[in-house]
Amino acid sequence: MRGKKATNKELKERLDSNDAYRNQVLQRLLQHLNDGYSVESFPDLSPDQVELAIDNPLWPDWTQEALNQAKRVGMAMWERLGHAQASGKNLGNSRTWFYNMSHRYGWREKYEAAVEHKGAVAVNIVQYTPSTS
Repeated sequence: MRGKKATNKELKERLDSNDAYRNQVLQRLLQHLNDGYSVESFPDLSPDQVELAIDNPLWPDWTQEALNQAKRVGMAMWERLGHAQASGKNLGNSRTWFYNMSHRYGWREKYEAAVEHKGAVAVNIVQYTPSTS
């Protein structure tokens, strides 16, 4: 057994007081995102804790840009996987891949477009009848 899990307060104190540990956690988070996983599935910190870390002026390495860059790398990994499947370079279930992209990045099969027209529209009705000759 590994022992009890640290409370949020204990975790924050450890992160605040130990630069090496804080940088290790940051590197694990960035690698987790680079590998295509979400912030929500990061085991060391909750998404709320990550957000607080990003906003903490005492932790200058924890930047929103570093987080966004890692997320872009993760998204590129998923897109490469889909490209390889579509081009036949590797096997895979394209529907499963699409569901992943849909849930993870908001992709859709159809885009709804709202079209609004203001003003008058002229409609000409032409009726053709067959000739009876």
